[in-house]
Amino acid sequence: MCAAAEAGDAGDGVATEERLGRLLRDCLQLPRHLGEVAAFGGSDVGASVRSCFEKFSDSSGRIRLSQFLSWLRLEPQCLVWLPVMHRLACSEQSLHPGRCASCKATPMRGLRYKCLKCFNLSLCQQCFFTGRVTRHHKLTHPMQEYVRPPGSGDGLRSLSRALRCRLRLKPGGSGGGRRRQRRRQQRQQNGRRRRWS
Repeated sequence: MCAAAEAGDAGDGVATEERLGRLLRDCLQLPRHLGEVAAFGGSDVGASVRSCFEKFSDSSGRIRLSQFLSWLRLEPQCLVWLPVMHRLACSEQSLHPGRCASCKATPMRGLRYKCLKCFNLSLCQQCFFTGRVTRHHKLTHPMQEYVRPPGSGDGLRSLSRALRCRLRLKPGGSGGGRRRQRRRQQRQQNGRRRRWS
């Protein structure tokens, strides 16, 4: 919010194209320093500025702070690295209970990646980034990223998500359509019997 207010005129929460361009160029200094600026649209922020002003500018050719924040929620290409960096920074000191299935590190520090197809398989940040796998796990399996350690209700949600994913990935459809249809018919028949008794 401080940077967005800085882009405005004298702190009034309004920005012009020139000031927004300056703000975006300043924000790209970190990716430029790391040699990754080309992955985020290069040094030319003109396309990002135009997209913001085409969607949100008023008749005077300015945007308000609320409009700027709405544009940020659309994740413009030049700033898409910012939420990723935020998650990495938040997870630096995070300790996850459990053991990495690949390197056997316990507890896992940083981000934790849980496989949605393999039962109870988690990888630490280092093994996930380097592509290390275990005997049954493959790099093509869908993974869920965790920034913080799991809470009390996360286990059941994780299990249900893994089961849904496993059923969806089975060849031949959803994997349980006929059973659901039979159960629905049985419930309907049981309801009819109760009404007539």
